[in-house]
Amino acid sequence: MAAHFGLAVAVKNFAFDIRVAISHFTEIVERKPENFFALTQLAILHYLNNQIGTAIRLLHRVFSLKNSYAPALTTMGEILRHIGRPEESIRYYERSLKINGQEIFVLKGLWQAYFETNDMQKALQSFQILTRKMTDLEEQ
Repeated sequence: MAAHFGLAVAVKNFAFDIRVAISHFTEIVERKPENFFALTQLAILHYLNNQIGTAIRLLHRVFSLKNSYAPALTTMGEILRHIGRPEESIRYYERSLKINGQEIFVLKGLWQAYFETNDMQKALQSFQILTRKMTDLEEQ
């Protein structure tokens, strides 16, 4: 799991009350409203707390400040794919890949989104890139 998504999941798992984690990141964002990292973490926490609309609005806020922030693009791709909108998620994953290179988490999401849209040719291509990347990492 990518670091940007992993941090919020860890906070959720270890903060006995997700509201505490949300409150923490909300305070950070209130002090520094342009903090892309904190906004993205807050969006992830809202998503994990089943507040999908809030999560998507926070990510759009990130995009209004910096539309090329790869962690937010990837997070939007994940959320859209998980709520059954894989066609839309592909656009976000592809934008993230252009910025972030071949990050495994993004490649995995893109492969799954292509599979979910029945674009088997692109799903296979994405899967092959993903497996090559994973093999390269194992050999390092």
